[in-house]
Amino acid sequence: MHDVAGTVERGKFWEYHDQLFSASSLERVARLDYARTLKIDEKRFDSCLTSQKYKAEVQQDLQEGTQAGVSGTQVSLSMESR
Repeated sequence: MHDVAGTVERGKFWEYHDQLFSASSLERVARLDYARTLKIDEKRFDSCLTSQKYKAEVQQDLQEGTQAGVSGTQVSLSMESR
């Protein structure tokens, strides 16, 4: 998940998203290959994978999803402003 947050920072979220959902492997080496394919700087991307820079944000999103009853990745949400 940290790698996905890192792609947002680099403006490549949707391209990386599509790579992951059509991927045959989600191993670290494969994810580095996907990033390389998208011309994302390999060292910065690898740093995202290993540094856990986004760990708190990812954990917060996971907790909010669990509290909202989300149990998988194929979820559609309707957000209303209050």
